[in-house]
Amino acid sequence: MIMNHENNDNNKIILHDITEHEHLLEKEISRGGQKAIFQTDDNTNAANLVLENDDFLTLPEYSKQEIDRRNRQFRRLILLPIPSRTNITLPLVTFTDAVGYTMKLMEDMDSFENIFIQEGKNYTNPWFQQTFPEDDPMGKSFAGYVGSGGARKRLHAFYLCSCILARLHANGLVYCDFSDKNVFLTKNNAEFNDYSERDNYIFTDYENDNVWLIDADNLNYQSVAIKNGYYTPNYGAPEVVASQGCTFYSDCYAFAVSLFWNLTLNHPFKGEAYDNCGFDDFDEDADELLNNGKFSFVCDEEDDSNKAGSPFIDMLLNDKIMNTFRRTFSARGKKEIRTRPSVMEWSQVIADSLDTTITCTDCRMPFCESKFGAECPWCEHENSLVIIESYVSENMETCTHTGSFRREIRQEIPINIPLRIMTGVRHSSPDDVAFRMSVQNGITTFFSFNPDYSFSVISTGKLIAGKYETNKKSVDIHCRNIQREEHYYLRIGIKNEIE
Repeated sequence: MIMNHENNDNNKIILHDITEHEHLLEKEISRGGQKAIFQTDDNTNAANLVLENDDFLTLPEYSKQEIDRRNRQFRRLILLPIPSRTNITLPLVTFTDAVGYTMKLMEDMDSFENIFIQEGKNYTNPWFQQTFPEDDPMGKSFAGYVGSGGARKRLHAFYLCSCILARLHANGLVYCDFSDKNVFLTKNNAEFNDYSERDNYIFTDYENDNVWLIDADNLNYQSVAIKNGYYTPNYGAPEVVASQGCTFYSDCYAFAVSLFWNLTLNHPFKGEAYDNCGFDDFDEDADELLNNGKFSFVCDEEDDSNKAGSPFIDMLLNDKIMNTFRRTFSARGKKEIRTRPSVMEWSQVIADSLDTTITCTDCRMPFCESKFGAECPWCEHENSLVIIESYVSENMETCTHTGSFRREIRQEIPINIPLRIMTGVRHSSPDDVAFRMSVQNGITTFFSFNPDYSFSVISTGKLIAGKYETNKKSVDIHCRNIQREEHYYLRIGIKNEIE
């Protein structure tokens, strides 16, 4: 607890900053091993307080001189070369009577840890009710997964995270302590009375999500960060746990742990060997072995001693993203850190998976289109799909494939076609849209075209201005970047549409 603080009549904590402003600490928002974050009486700010051995560092146990010395590390953060418009919270002002600082409050946001567990806990729909007995643990797990946004919400959130980390890494900065506690995501405050009211949230609302990294305390140049070892248990790379410091590669490792865990509901190292550890008096602690990298990856191709059976692994992970996980978590990836995929590579791999993951329009469960096509492996419903392949070239005959896009069709519901399927990921503008389209009663409509490009239908030579409609099941569109003279070709098809 905070000792010797100034109290008001309601026994709430008051701290003072270096500008002599008072901050009334209200409810605790989150707590980790090194810090706790409180909401303050100023609705736009929060207080980030440092913890050591679960105690706050305050007067009089720590002198003003010692508190000031410890707070200098936060004041230097604003001098780091952090790119503009990067979603990471930095100190606003430090305290004089506690080690910590105020920071911008993430309104209507909550941690990955809370959102991906809590938001869908009461979700159900007719398929769940028919398939799983009441209170069935697996049914509840699946329903919570879908109700909290499903696979695409998770993929999109981690895609945005990867873009933030990529911009930091490109400027020589290491984040140091990536975990579900340290990343905040847009929170949906709406109350859903039944499953149909939650549909838009499940299918499309992730596109409006925003992500912030909230804990910049340990952010620093790699040359400095490599001297320190900051990590959250269950997320830390083996070399960080072994006190060999933080690097770009340890950031990528912790990021991949969180992604795999949230996407598949299975920690990458919690399998059979982990579950069976501890039954013998001579066994070491399972969590200690895990943090030191002693267990094999649950999907390791060479060592199946720690395999796990989460059904989401096979349903959701295409070959590309699975291989990226294996390169991170294999015996080689744990030891030879420079062989791990960079966060820049993760951005593209996650985007590719996001753009080809289907949410079944019948049962709402997610699946990987490259493995199962249009038929849902959960309920066997045959979905109607938009299928897009993108190419770059000035000549359609000699073009190079740049990306794929798959999306289920819901009548009248517009689909955003991301620019990245043509250009690749752009970390400073990750969600730019090329155009929007909708399909209804056999008519495909294209609209809301990106103004930086000119669009034309190849078969007719017709330029698209504002809106284009066709009853054809396939159409080829030429896109030209007006300023750069880059040329792209999109082959767009409609599969299984019921008119």
